[in-house]
Amino acid sequence: MELLDKGRSPSTLKVYVAAIAVFSSTTLGQSIGRNDLVIRFLRGAKRLNPPRPPTVPIWDLSTVLEAMKGHPFEPLQEIDLKHLSFKTAFLLALASVKRIGDLHTLSVSATCMEFGPNDSRVILKPKHGYVPKSLNTPFRAQVISLSALPVTEGNMDESSLCPVRALRAYVSRSSVFRQTEQLFVSFSGRSKGLAASKQTLSRWVVDAIALAYTTKGMQCPLGVKAHSTRSMASSWAWSTDFSDSVLITQWPKYISSLPGSSVEMHCYQNDTDYNYKYWYRQIKGEGPVLVGSYIVNSPSNEKGFETGFNVSGTEKKKWTLTVDVKEGIDAVYLCAASLHRKGRCVNIQQNLTPILANKSSIAEIKCSYDDSGKPNMLWYQQKDTAMVLITLSYGPTSDPTNEDGFKERFKLKRTADFSDSVLITQWPKYISSLPGSSVEMHCYQNDTNYDYKYWYRQIQGEGPVLVGSYIVNSPSNEKGFETGFNVSGTEKKKWTLTVDVKEGIDAVYLCAASLHRKGRCVNVQQNLTPILANKSSIAEIKCSYDDSGKPNMLWYQQKDTAMVLITLSYGPTSDPTNEDGFKERFKLKRTADFSDSVLITQWPKYISSLPGSSVEMHCYQNDTNHNYKYWYRHIKGEGPVLVGSIVVNSPSNEKGFETGFNVSGKGRCVNVQQNLTPILANKNTDFSDSVLITQWPKYISSLPGSSVEMHCYQNDTDYDYKYWYRQIKGEGPVLVGSIVVNSPSNEKGFETGFNVSGTETKKWTLTVDVKEGIDAVYLCAASLHSE
Repeated sequence: MELLDKGRSPSTLKVYVAAIAVFSSTTLGQSIGRNDLVIRFLRGAKRLNPPRPPTVPIWDLSTVLEAMKGHPFEPLQEIDLKHLSFKTAFLLALASVKRIGDLHTLSVSATCMEFGPNDSRVILKPKHGYVPKSLNTPFRAQVISLSALPVTEGNMDESSLCPVRALRAYVSRSSVFRQTEQLFVSFSGRSKGLAASKQTLSRWVVDAIALAYTTKGMQCPLGVKAHSTRSMASSWAWSTDFSDSVLITQWPKYISSLPGSSVEMHCYQNDTDYNYKYWYRQIKGEGPVLVGSYIVNSPSNEKGFETGFNVSGTEKKKWTLTVDVKEGIDAVYLCAASLHRKGRCVNIQQNLTPILANKSSIAEIKCSYDDSGKPNMLWYQQKDTAMVLITLSYGPTSDPTNEDGFKERFKLKRTADFSDSVLITQWPKYISSLPGSSVEMHCYQNDTNYDYKYWYRQIQGEGPVLVGSYIVNSPSNEKGFETGFNVSGTEKKKWTLTVDVKEGIDAVYLCAASLHRKGRCVNVQQNLTPILANKSSIAEIKCSYDDSGKPNMLWYQQKDTAMVLITLSYGPTSDPTNEDGFKERFKLKRTADFSDSVLITQWPKYISSLPGSSVEMHCYQNDTNHNYKYWYRHIKGEGPVLVGSIVVNSPSNEKGFETGFNVSGKGRCVNVQQNLTPILANKNTDFSDSVLITQWPKYISSLPGSSVEMHCYQNDTDYDYKYWYRQIKGEGPVLVGSIVVNSPSNEKGFETGFNVSGTETKKWTLTVDVKEGIDAVYLCAASLHSE
């Protein structure tokens, strides 16, 4: 206890315990070191005086770097191999922030080392099969990508510290005697040219630091380790400044706390000009979401993070996030800083909307920016785990360089500007909010001539549906989106959609813009009604438009996932070109006009209504000479059946459709009314007197232990035999029970948990006790059993 009060470390106390144990007898068959009280004492000592590893290495980086600008580390082409090896190993360890073990596995083979044009960068990969020491750290990426330090008249001394330059010189000079593909090799003795061991690499790094101190006439600190280069690279921001680079340091690395408590995370930068500071939260399987920001000393929280999150800052270089811990929310928090100074802000526009294309076609993605002083361009691909570099270009006139794996299918083309193109930018990319709240989405275009602006909603498994439009500064909503959706715009280039969040509706929202200026508007008419034809017959689809200045025509087929091009024609006189897969069965024929053709238009496209209500469908033709007009009904799995007709303005219904269907028409328009209730009938049922069976509700979901009710209704009181069936997935319907002449009965196996009842001759009910693991479809039916 006396040693603990004097501040001795827990490891020192363990040494004293071990020494006492050697010269003392055992207690109850145990040594003193295994005694329960001693073990508890040492654990307590560790809690009171935990190990405190140095946050900053004991050696000074500026001293070492200054020494490496001169003799004996420069000039590179004249110094001996020993000092070149020292300098290369040190700079590579410092710049890559890698362990010595990671550097030991690097190779000079063509598949593991690649220099960029004019040695502007280098990419290093370990030998195949190498597994790093730690897989769950930020340094788990095994690929090292280093950019060369720029060479200008004012920083010639700084370029002497470039790791890419040193590595190129080392590889070139060691190629004469190296006997292995491993990057670092011994430079003298019998092992010259052979692979250097990890111990040798560690010694080179330490010797480089010691030699740098000696060169500056200083005593090298004791206890210098090669591993300290990793901590030096990240902690140097606390004690010095990099003229053109910004280091962001975040701590603590891991936090674990109980629900109901609060935790603090801190971030530090070495550049006070970066006034835009941010905190992000990333939940597993999702993208990073902005929590809040600290802009010019003013903190603010994003929508959805108003409570439980506090962004603060005490100085320009440091900002903090305080989070209230809640049960069930495990996340990674990230900090970032951005420079928004006058003259250094660059506006970038990229078409981020989804691009759908066939496997063999070409998809084009455009990006533009407004600063000609930024000549270099890089394109990345978002993978599940990281961003992967596709290609890069050093200036508008240089040839782009594609990375491995992207050399065949990807092509970068640069132009001075996109004078004739329109870029649509939509933000934010992801939105997550609670039901009852509202969210805003914005869209921006770079062309003020596009006055027709739209918002679409796409629910998974369905196609995009128009929500509303903003046409010539006038907003409007489509039918079905009158409430809960607000389309607005503040200027010609920007329009906004505000959506009230409802539970159970997850969707993708897309924006679009269209050019409809006078003289450039084209009216297109196509017969969009379904065409039914036998397998061996021919179906004809017609389309017309009123602008002869549009000579090209394209026809598409709507697949489940995308639009597929069928054929295209360049002008009315050229031969059409069919795509693969459409060359035999599809034929495009063009005429000057459709003076003798009839276009049939039917609307609406989809109808959904409750049982007991009525719906209307309309049809229109552009020729008054067609006096015979018809309506058909097509049930899935069956052929079309004639419902009714209008012949010379006289409507009539077919047998079996006398009730529940009304055909009417005036002029060129034909209307139909139909009751949309399901119809269930046996295969041999006669429709001479037509009985309609209606069952509700359509879907039921309830917890085990509760009971649910289903009802059935018929429009004929003579059908006294009424039934309920249950159909489990993969099996046929099984009779549950029946009501015969107002007397209910249950079938064997359904005596308990099922109740068949009826209050009148036209309606009967089934009550089911819900049991776990039984999901089924229940069907009702009625039959005529009279004399």
